[in-house]
Amino acid sequence: MARLDAEQYRALVEHIPTMVWRAAVDTEREYVNANWTSFTGRSLEQELGRGWLEGVHPDDLESCSACYVEHFARRQPFETEFRLRRYDGVYRYVYDRGVPYEANGSFGGFIGCCADIDERRAREVSSGETDFFGMSLDNLCVAGFDGYLKHVNLSWTRTLGWTPQELMSRPSLDFVHPDDRAATLAGRERLHAEAWLGPLVNRYLCKDGSYRWFEWRSVGHRERGLVYAAARDVTEQKLAEASLAEAQELQEKLQAQLIFADRLASVGTLAAGVAHELNNPLAYVTANIALIIEELASPRAKILSGQLSELEEMARQALTGAERIRKIVLGLKTFSRTEEERRTAIDLPIGIGTGLGLSICHNIVFGMGGEIALASVEGRGTTVRVVLPAARSLPVGAVICLPGSQPPTAGAAVLVVDDEPAIGTVLRRILRDHEVTVVTRAKHALELISQGKHFDVIVSDLMMPDMSGMGFYDELRKSFPEVVARVVFISGDAFTPTAKAFFDRVPNEVIAKPFGPHRVRQTVERLSETRKAFYDGTLQK
Repeated sequence: MARLDAEQYRALVEHIPTMVWRAAVDTEREYVNANWTSFTGRSLEQELGRGWLEGVHPDDLESCSACYVEHFARRQPFETEFRLRRYDGVYRYVYDRGVPYEANGSFGGFIGCCADIDERRAREVSSGETDFFGMSLDNLCVAGFDGYLKHVNLSWTRTLGWTPQELMSRPSLDFVHPDDRAATLAGRERLHAEAWLGPLVNRYLCKDGSYRWFEWRSVGHRERGLVYAAARDVTEQKLAEASLAEAQELQEKLQAQLIFADRLASVGTLAAGVAHELNNPLAYVTANIALIIEELASPRAKILSGQLSELEEMARQALTGAERIRKIVLGLKTFSRTEEERRTAIDLPIGIGTGLGLSICHNIVFGMGGEIALASVEGRGTTVRVVLPAARSLPVGAVICLPGSQPPTAGAAVLVVDDEPAIGTVLRRILRDHEVTVVTRAKHALELISQGKHFDVIVSDLMMPDMSGMGFYDELRKSFPEVVARVVFISGDAFTPTAKAFFDRVPNEVIAKPFGPHRVRQTVERLSETRKAFYDGTLQK
């Protein structure tokens, strides 16, 4: 095959429909063909050297120069695109490819060619709509008025797991959650009538059987019978809303429980106040009735036995009524839930109870370390089994009872401190065999003691105005420590938190209101006998 001579080769290069260039080893242009100068509208002299760079778009100049310098240094082929100014001043995208060549057995520079690709790039940009459809993260689709999907993007497969063919082979309603189908059909009707719809929220079936929440926005084209729609996956948002709703529901329940607990606390406080107010009159009513019974039962009252028998019966009935009031107060104590639990053996609450239900029974039994269990048989009834810890001592007698022995014969000096005068009066009657001094103020009692008055027993109310029994006790411990062991308290609200905290730190005995004569006499007798034994030397300090 014959080879082209230099003239023939030059003629070929000058007339081919491509821009051809050649550069020396120093990257300077030493040749461009006629097509190059025709494209740029400049002379050969203007394009040689580095003159050709004057036609490169300013935004592409740096990257274009860097590509040339780098590949010249490596002597490696390169391909690049940049904008080059045409003869009419319009910048056009060109594709430039260069390769190294040898001259006389050594590196001689680069030769290359450029082609106008501006129209091709424009077509690529215009086809970007298709790329957007395919690359969108939302579920884009084209559907027909017949209820079938006609075209879907790949996001559907990523979201649901179905292939496009599987999604388009069945009515789209088949993928909608059964509970959402009615709303979806109603949405279609609005779309056909108004040509747009949004937002519509429904659940779509995944290939694994689960469902995802979609929020739809659609536009209908009546002439084409097509719907263009975008369905955004809002599953995470729905889950977050459900979690928030659940948290709000829990918060409302907790708030309701707190309100209920606050109401219970208020009722408990009210119960404590009512109990305190009842106990003072109840104390002297009960004690007086018990004294009447004692008097009526004594031998000296037999002269008027017929009349006295009727009085005794009336007094006993009054005592029974007072005892019922006492039990109400005890029930209020239990309802307040602030009294310290006392474990003792009792006779079993038949036909009588608070009516507060099994819940309170459960709390009481478990609080005592016991167990409660129920077993039901249909048609036969329910068996409730309660197991409580065994008693360690014999039962203690009731607070109110008829005297079992005569009052002590030896008198003792007793100081009674109570702001209720009637309480002082009834205590004086109960302790008539003793030397009793009654005061209504704790400060008055302190004055008597500071004056050197001697008392074997000091009976003090707990809650009093001006100075309470607790303050009175603290003053005695500070100024007259030898006296504090002789103090016994009477209280109508020993189940309040303040009183409970006080009795937790002091060892002194407490007589709860209402009280019976026997309990008071027994306590005074025991304390006075203990003190007498100490001074007689029969009791070691």
